[in-house]
Amino acid sequence: MKERITDYTINSLAIVSPAAKKILKYKKSGSVLDLGTGTGRNALFLGEKGFEVTALDSVKSKLAALRKLARERMIPLKIKWANMATFKPAKQYDVVLALVSLHFLKDSQIAETIKRIKEYTRVGGLNVITVHTKKNIGKKHERAHLFKKNELKGYYRNWQILEYREVWGRSFRTKENPTQVKKHRAELLARKI
Repeated sequence: MKERITDYTINSLAIVSPAAKKILKYKKSGSVLDLGTGTGRNALFLGEKGFEVTALDSVKSKLAALRKLARERMIPLKIKWANMATFKPAKQYDVVLALVSLHFLKDSQIAETIKRIKEYTRVGGLNVITVHTKKNIGKKHERAHLFKKNELKGYYRNWQILEYREVWGRSFRTKENPTQVKKHRAELLARKI
């Protein structure tokens, strides 16, 4: 049987991350911080579900497009331009997402950024993180920081890990990568105790 390819070139906003959908299993409402929101597909999804969402990214053009789309869909998102490695929120959140974004940081920024993400999560709150791992080798897979086996999980030793796995994702294509690509990733969903 031929593997299905997720095609982000058609309508990437319609394809919500499975990790974002898993939040609904553990939380029905609350505040969400979406770090590295990109096109905002997960922020829009959670906003439609009634969460109070703050979407953050360092690419202004993506945020402008997200702001327009949120207005059109009448989804009240808070949209912030900032670098996730230096962002310091004024409050704590019930859920912090960092989906396919931390691996863009430099090696020297990872530990401190994760420490801060954990600090601005409320007790009982969730961190939902997906990152690329070192199993991704070659030019198509270059990122500033590829995570070692169990590295992401190790940062959450003092939290309740609800779900964790390291797997090959589904094949996909994007406008930037029109040929089929497959990435190995670590996926974490953890609760602050």
